[in-house]
Amino acid sequence: MIYTLRTPATLLLGMIMTVYGWMVKTGGLDGMIAVVGQTDAVGEMVAIALAAGTIGIIGFWQLLATPRKGLFDYYLSAAGGALFILLMAFVIKWWLAPAVAVASHALGPILGHKFVHDILSLSYIVLGILAGIIIVNVFKIPGWAEQGVRLSRLALKTGVILLGALYSARELRNLAGLSIIMIGFFVLGSVLMVL
Repeated sequence: MIYTLRTPATLLLGMIMTVYGWMVKTGGLDGMIAVVGQTDAVGEMVAIALAAGTIGIIGFWQLLATPRKGLFDYYLSAAGGALFILLMAFVIKWWLAPAVAVASHALGPILGHKFVHDILSLSYIVLGILAGIIIVNVFKIPGWAEQGVRLSRLALKTGVILLGALYSARELRNLAGLSIIMIGFFVLGSVLMVL
């Protein structure tokens, strides 16, 4: 099966992210970045935007080449979906979550100084989950992004495994034997229940 679709989406997303990175780097968006309180993240924004722009070069191949069945096509077809996910994470972490926090602080006096984003724990992670639920169920994932979204599950599982690898052998030795057995039972039980 050939997975690559002829679409300008990957190239366009890469170009948008590159222009955004350039605008942040040259100071063109300093006012907006200051309003949402993300001046500390400017370096990260530029680096990720330019990396996304580099990934967007694959869009030329998707437009011009004739894809053939194989692993090369399989993995390069995921570039559009990877950029789609990266763009969504980018917008949510550095624009939506801070904008929600700013709006919540503005509504603070009306709500008795209780901030909505603190009460509901609306961090960028929760907003990302909500955005994902809305996109998948209301708008649907675009066809050109489906392969990348499918392959992102592998990255998510790898991230969870690496998060568990933060525990050193010394920390595990300090745990009682029963605790290790309980943790193992919980992890394996969770995996079986999910399956």
